[in-house]
Amino acid sequence: MPTIRKNFVVGHETESNIMDGAAVYELTMDRSDIDVSEFTETEVGILDMLEGGRCTPAYIAEELGVTQEYVRERLRELKRLGLVRQVHRGLYELAED
Repeated sequence: MPTIRKNFVVGHETESNIMDGAAVYELTMDRSDIDVSEFTETEVGILDMLEGGRCTPAYIAEELGVTQEYVRERLRELKRLGLVRQVHRGLYELAED
């Protein structure tokens, strides 16, 4: 079983774990750095809808009056920021803190 020594910060948005002598890097983001005022109206709408529970991109697109592809793009970005997680293929929810 691999041994993992605790994380240390390597650089902006990068974290490293030492696992049996090999560094394993992963992208991390401090959500307190996110400025919601810079979000588009659609991104805010997506987050508002997900506050009510899990949603599909098709449902979000229909409710917000935008294309499914645009919703999927915005969901990918919100997922990258750590605000949204994909529960299953085509099903999203707000990420836990």
